[in-house]
Formats: sequence, C-alpha cells, structure tokens
Amino acid sequence: MAVRPRGLSPEGLAEGLRRIGGLSARVDACRAAYLAEAERVAEDEGNLVAQVKEASSQRVPQVLAAWKQATDPPAAEVEAERLHEQRALHLSNLQLLCRRHDRTADDHQPDPRRQ
Repeated sequence: MAVRPRGLSPEGLAEGLRRIGGLSARVDACRAAYLAEAERVAEDEGNLVAQVKEASSQRVPQVLAAWKQATDPPAAEVEAERLHEQRALHLSNLQLLCRRHDRTADDHQPDPRRQ
C-alpha cells in the first residue's frame, strides 16, 4: 500500500509553480527596468556635470531642477509641491520682521536729546 503524501494536490502544486514562474518573470522585468534606468541616469549624470560646470552659481539650482524634472518627473512634482507649501508666510513671522525693521530704523534715527 502506497503512502499518499500530505499537502497540496497535484493541481494545487502545479498552480503554485505557475505563480512562482509568473513572479519570477515580474521580478526579472523589474530588475531589467532598474538596470536600464541606472544606465540612463549614468548617461544623464555626465551631461548634468557638464552643464553644472558651464553654469554660473546662480543658475546651478535651475539646472538641477530641470535635470530632476527630466529624470524623475513624479519625484520632481512632489518636491515642487513641498517647496510650494513652504512658501506660506505666517502673520506672526511678518510681525516679527516688522518689529526688527522698526528697531533697526530707530537705531539709525538721531537722538533728539543730543541736539
């Protein structure tokens, strides 16, 4: 009398093996995409270095922003949104700046007691 192995049926085992094969194909496709992206970025990086060398120090941030936008548009969009949110000026900050300005303006006024 043969002992029947426990576990999956032959059909279940076959289905599991097909899923593993599909997973392997997806992993290989992802790996290939990452390698292609790495090669493209390496080429772009050389162009970026050349552009930064030629740019003035004031222009470098614009060159970097354009490179980020070209190489990774979703990440560039997230960064742009983050910077936009940081642009907010709170009223308390404005009041503090006005007080500082008033104090420095007072420091430059002639003292009426000395006249």
